[in-house]
Formats: sequence, structure tokens, C-alpha cells
Amino acid sequence: MQVNPRRGDLAIAVLLLALAAFFMWGAWHMPAGTFAVPGPGIVPTILGALLGVTALVLLIKTLIASAPGAGLPVSFGVAPVAIIFAALTAVALAFERAGFLVTLSVFMFVMLRAVSRLGTLRSVLVAAGIVLAAGWFFDSVLGVNLPRVPW
Repeated sequence: MQVNPRRGDLAIAVLLLALAAFFMWGAWHMPAGTFAVPGPGIVPTILGALLGVTALVLLIKTLIASAPGAGLPVSFGVAPVAIIFAALTAVALAFERAGFLVTLSVFMFVMLRAVSRLGTLRSVLVAAGIVLAAGWFFDSVLGVNLPRVPW
């Protein structure tokens, strides 16, 4: 299937804006708390705001582009979508059993190999770096206990 890049960018921007509005609407009904003692609404509020800003930037960039049909059509295949769906399903099934580090490291590696041009070694290194940084952030900064490796 081929998609015009401009129409695709517009569709993605509108969908991301709708998703941001959904997060913000849901967060509106939760107590936000403060940054010292965050409530359940703080994370959806921050994520909704960041997603909304990103979507607006994409929308504005797409609307002020000079040529309406510029660029080559983008082709989408079924294989990357199937790989991403299978990887997300595997994360949901393995997260509690295999732990955060193992599950997310494998997930990041699969995602990088499926959608990027990084080689195997670089994908392993980038996946490990991202997961270790995320693990440190959740553990040290947020104080969230993530599932550990059971063995």
C-alpha cells in the first residue's frame, strides 16, 4: 500500500492530537497532586501535553510545506506491523515473568531491528542503553519497583 507523505502526516497529526486530547481529558478527572507528591493525573497530563505539542508541530510543519504532493509515496508492508504487534504481545506476556530488564531489552532490540537501519550490534547497544537508562530513571528518580529477573 502506498500513501502520499503529506496526507499521511496530516492523518498522523490529527490522530496524535485526538490521543493527546483523550489523555488530557482523562487526566482532568484525576487528582494531579504536586511535583513533590505526584497524584495519578500528573503523568497523563505531562504525556498528553507533550504529545499535543508534538502533534501541533507536525501539523503546522505539514500545512506550511510548499508542495502539497511533494516527496515520494511511502510503502507500507505487513511484516513490520506483524513484528511490532507480536513484540508488544510478548512484552505483555513476559513482563512479570522475565522482569523489566530482560523483557524490555529484547523488545527494544526487536523494534530497532524491525524499523531502523541499525545493524545487530548497534541495536543491541542502543537497546541496552535505553533500557538501563529507563530502569535507572524508574528506580532512582521515580522510586518505582519494576519486576526483577526471577532467577
